[in-house]
Amino acid sequence: MSDWDSQDLLARLKRVTNLPTLDGANSDPQLYQHLTTAQNRVYGLIATHAPGVLMEAPATMSTADSGLTYTFPNSDFPLGYAELTDGRNGPLLIPGPDFADWADYVPEGSRIRMPGGQARTFNDGLYCRYVKTPSAISASSEPTLVPASMRELIV
Repeated sequence: MSDWDSQDLLARLKRVTNLPTLDGANSDPQLYQHLTTAQNRVYGLIATHAPGVLMEAPATMSTADSGLTYTFPNSDFPLGYAELTDGRNGPLLIPGPDFADWADYVPEGSRIRMPGGQARTFNDGLYCRYVKTPSAISASSEPTLVPASMRELIV
């Protein structure tokens, strides 16, 4: 067990909460669910205030309707702010309402829509950077909050 991995977080949670070890209501899978909920909450707060800390490398968005809508990779739901660019090194696109002629796209959960129903294609692709929703914490799935020392916030 290393510092701040899933087993360490579970042990810290048990120590901090002083939970009985033989209580059926506090099984390890249930406690991992609580840690997952806490990680999601911390991710949401960081994504709101400092999203760049948790953003990953740019990824390509895809369209299934000739450019009317584009979907985030793996149908992810971005937490907080997302950066979209026309091509890998192109200009940053500006989000806005569907009726605004100045808006480049309209956010819609795990996808975006082009304003006014006007299809748009991108020669070099549509790229995005965003904070992904973290995966569940379990005995076999580690927490993803970085840097690792910030995982204390999960406990």
